[in-house]
Amino acid sequence: MAHSPSNYAPAHARIYDKWRSLPAWSCLSCAARALLIEFMCDYRPALANNGRLKMSVRRAASALNVGKDTATAALLELEIAGWITVEKLGSFGRRNVPNEYALTMYANDVNSTLASFAFEHFEPDALPRRARRSCVRLQGHGGPDSGTRPSVYKDTKPQKYGPVQVSDVLRNSPAFKGLGGLNGKRGQ
Repeated sequence: MAHSPSNYAPAHARIYDKWRSLPAWSCLSCAARALLIEFMCDYRPALANNGRLKMSVRRAASALNVGKDTATAALLELEIAGWITVEKLGSFGRRNVPNEYALTMYANDVNSTLASFAFEHFEPDALPRRARRSCVRLQGHGGPDSGTRPSVYKDTKPQKYGPVQVSDVLRNSPAFKGLGGLNGKRGQ
């Protein structure tokens, strides 16, 4: 039985060798790399769903067969390294709605922006020393005080209430200076 090539694209993830040689790839943990592959398999060009890729922490933990803290760290690693961006923040309450993400290596189908390839411009040395684990260290994420303590990044103001949003931290981060797509508003 033949499928129409225009409507049928089997789930796959294409990782180019050029990407594997980048610091943004070598700094990722195994869980973050596996989660990136999950995101890439969810992306369907025929459906124009980049920017609408829904991923909750629980779904990521289930897909990777890891705990919620590891899944949270993997999501943060992907965002810090520039592989994904948060397009719309989810909500938790009566209707649990997951965050919606966009892959930066493809054009964003929601706001019609071109692919930013932010991961190609990632510089691990631009991150503060306390923020590195091999290349990226996620201090304060995971554990009993997850997201409630002040930011460890020197270029942001301490947050008094609520979780620290990584996208807010990245907005003025020296690791992503010069990238036009990261300074805009999100989730509108």
